[in-house]
Amino acid sequence: MITIIVLLILAGVTIAQLTGTDSAPAKANEAKQKNDIGAAKDQVYLFASNAQTEAYEIVYVKGKKTDNSGEDVSAGDASSQVGAYVRTQVYEEYKVEKNKKVGLASIVATEDGQITISTTDVTETGEIAALGGALSWNGITTGGSGGGTSGNAKTVQELAQSGAIQRWDRINYNPGNGTTASINLPDGAKIEGTKLASLNLPAGASLDGTINASDASNWVVLDVNETTGEVLIIPTTVSHTLLGLSGKDGYNNAIQALNAVAGVYLNPAYATSARSLTAEDFFEVENYTPNGKVAGPFTWNHRYGIDDNNLNIIDAGEGNAPSRTYASTQTTGVFDNYNIENFNIERQCWLASRRIDVTSNECTFEVLLLSGSRIYCGFGGMLGLWTNGTESTSGGNMAVIPVVTLKPEIKLEKVQREIEVEREKEVEVETPGGVEYQYVTVTETEVEEEWEIK
Repeated sequence: MITIIVLLILAGVTIAQLTGTDSAPAKANEAKQKNDIGAAKDQVYLFASNAQTEAYEIVYVKGKKTDNSGEDVSAGDASSQVGAYVRTQVYEEYKVEKNKKVGLASIVATEDGQITISTTDVTETGEIAALGGALSWNGITTGGSGGGTSGNAKTVQELAQSGAIQRWDRINYNPGNGTTASINLPDGAKIEGTKLASLNLPAGASLDGTINASDASNWVVLDVNETTGEVLIIPTTVSHTLLGLSGKDGYNNAIQALNAVAGVYLNPAYATSARSLTAEDFFEVENYTPNGKVAGPFTWNHRYGIDDNNLNIIDAGEGNAPSRTYASTQTTGVFDNYNIENFNIERQCWLASRRIDVTSNECTFEVLLLSGSRIYCGFGGMLGLWTNGTESTSGGNMAVIPVVTLKPEIKLEKVQREIEVEREKEVEVETPGGVEYQYVTVTETEVEEEWEIK
């Protein structure tokens, strides 16, 4: 009797292993469906790319519309003509009546450029752009035509501690709808521009207009702490250059002002904090020690000096010039211009890092600058915001780069996306003298990987 019961239990386990959703046959079937989805995508992509090339030759080489009317195409209508041609060709090839399949995957296109590739349990959707005809995919979902994820999403903490997420990985962070109209800049800040004039803050920092969360895009991973699971991200595109710093107040309040503006990019649904980027952020993750070039110690006789506790400018008062001795350790010195690997930003940006340059007859207070992929002292290597008690004119309006800390519990999944890239392409042109080759600017698609917040 016991033997029979044991055999029944074992039989039940075996049946579950062979028929459950996590069974080997079920996983193999899902893998087969995904492979067929991928093969179908390749087929559609090749067809659409060929149609796009045909459209380029008609529009950009021959200068005609793609509707066979023989009419000349205007510059403003060229991109839409290409998009319409590719959409029409793909629709005619993959409309539902054609019942096109690749293995288990069915392919259906609609006249408005929508493409659906589906199996019993897996679906991929895409779209052909109305302008330019580029094909993009939205990512695989499971459950037939329904939504959901592929089941590969993991928490930020899990990905960081396992080493799966790496520095410079792309991530589709959405900073929300924040705006500087809702923040308070510190004492020494001044608002210029009609939108924010009501804040009426004093001089030191100036914000010429409104900075919006949408000003930052193309986010990447800056640093990963595999011990704590913390992940920091930054944008590689910042479209504003609105924050100005000047004078003693601008130097003293720089870090507070920069962090306040960076707070615009905090989306509490996905992140725990947002602050301004610092030079030390790069130095730490790249294990770089600045090469100080300071001699010392120096004796400084001036009414303006340095607060030993926070490196702020202090004022001994009119007519007072106390003698103080500064060691070289109290200043970072003029370090070599530092190039950051794999990072470039097309803006001059403030860094929330300050430098005090003390010599035998001068004391200069500077805020560091990032331009492209290089870190400088001061504004373009010139003097800082305050020198020998005199406000420098070398300050200016620059961008703020936020550093956002992701919530450890949110889930990420790596997906592939197709992006549009403009390139010069050589095409054949029939002329009375024979075939000639001409170069035209075309928009092509590339596949890139990024982490998607689920």
